[in-house]
Amino acid sequence: MIVFWLWSCGGESVDGWISGELTDRDSIIEYQEEQSLYIGGLFGEFSVVSEQGFSSGRGGFTVLKMDETGEEFLCGLNYEIDFVAVAEDCSACTFAFEVYEQEVQQQGEEEYCALFGVSESDYGSRYSFIGYGGNQAYTKQNGEWIAFGVAEYRDATQEFMFHEVQETQQ
Repeated sequence: MIVFWLWSCGGESVDGWISGELTDRDSIIEYQEEQSLYIGGLFGEFSVVSEQGFSSGRGGFTVLKMDETGEEFLCGLNYEIDFVAVAEDCSACTFAFEVYEQEVQQQGEEEYCALFGVSESDYGSRYSFIGYGGNQAYTKQNGEWIAFGVAEYRDATQEFMFHEVQETQQ
């Protein structure tokens, strides 16, 4: 705005008024795009949880774009989770379950989930395991329980939640 005002008043070039190198518009747009942060995260939420099971659950993977203007939803792979059985072989877990992930419902553009190596076929319509112990979520892979993400259990409301967040810049 000031550059325009200086230019319009004198009709002369403003090069003498500004020190340093001017960046062209395309470079500014590229710079802004480079500053966008893409956040992808696996999450799960369970209600009425006890050592014997839970009443309902849902999970998924969500991708958001975050920049100086705020956040924008880009992709979501969501599914309901059903209780199957108590899993008693997780020594680090306060509780652990075998679960069934219902069919995935995709929202947004799948290409953004692909930024994190995730697709609709990675979740849903399958059996899996989830556990909780010491503010840590656990899952069972190849017969071994492994810790991932951050978890919380609220005893007063019997709610269990976990998330694991990744980020990338584009």
